[in-house]
Amino acid sequence: MRNIIFAVLALALLFTASCDDKKVGLEDKLVGAINAEKIEDVKIELSEETFKKSSGKYASYEAFVEERLNNNMDKLGRTPLVWASMMNMSTLKRTKENEKTRLEIVKYLLEKGADCNIKDKNGWTPLFWASWAGMDKIGTLLIEKCTNVNDKTDKDWTPLMAASMKGWHNVVALLLAKGADKNLKNNEGHTALDLAKHNFKVYPEFSVRLKKTIDLLEKGVGIPVEVKEEAVKVKEEAAIDEKNPVEKNAVEEAAAEKAAKEEVKKEIKEEVKKEVKVETKVEAKIEAKKEAKAEPKEEAKKPETKKEVPASPEKK
Repeated sequence: MRNIIFAVLALALLFTASCDDKKVGLEDKLVGAINAEKIEDVKIELSEETFKKSSGKYASYEAFVEERLNNNMDKLGRTPLVWASMMNMSTLKRTKENEKTRLEIVKYLLEKGADCNIKDKNGWTPLFWASWAGMDKIGTLLIEKCTNVNDKTDKDWTPLMAASMKGWHNVVALLLAKGADKNLKNNEGHTALDLAKHNFKVYPEFSVRLKKTIDLLEKGVGIPVEVKEEAVKVKEEAAIDEKNPVEKNAVEEAAAEKAAKEEVKKEIKEEVKKEVKVETKVEAKIEAKKEAKAEPKEEAKKPETKKEVPASPEKK
């Protein structure tokens, strides 16, 4: 238990030190624009106009972008993408509000060639930082692009552990659905569930979200259906990629053949439905004609003749 407390405090201090390191933000305009969450300024810093003003320092625009994005690290080894993926909000609501702008910045940096597998000096990837910060949308993007969901830090911490100890159940649900291994242990022998249970006791103010996190890790409760389905698809694609080229082609051809058969079956079913409808209408009309012929003709009714009523004796 004491080891868990020390581990949590160490990570908290590391995060605080990271966010308090203003030097890189002040000196580097790109990181400054990211911290200010100004997407237009970020684009300016990576524009061809800014490259042209670099006085021939870079051989090409591509080299300029590569230097700014992937070789531009602060003293703790953090790239601009790491800065875009980190945040420290106390509530999930505030995190989601701030994530909207951050997500656009992360998308843009990735489009320009930012490497999301680069680790800082503590072994933290952008996904690890996003998991710590509770940003599931950014986490989803990073997983889809290039990051191993079970990637470990220098102390064997995983993104799932970072999200679990903070009680970010939204990120925990995402990571589990994407294949995160909840049974992995850090260098002190603690799993993600151990960390969540510890903080549930220590931080009552976060007990609600930590309880949801514990439920997810113990029972899988709360994982959205669409996330589960996407996770199955990702695992199937990963399994195919691991096969050799011949097997992979065979699997893909079999899948294409199966899809073609299903399409033909669908077309046949539609044609059968149409034929059944036509046949039903024809039978209905024939039956109606038969019924019309079978009905007897009604005899013409004779007009009723009125009988004269004799006048009463009194009127004579």
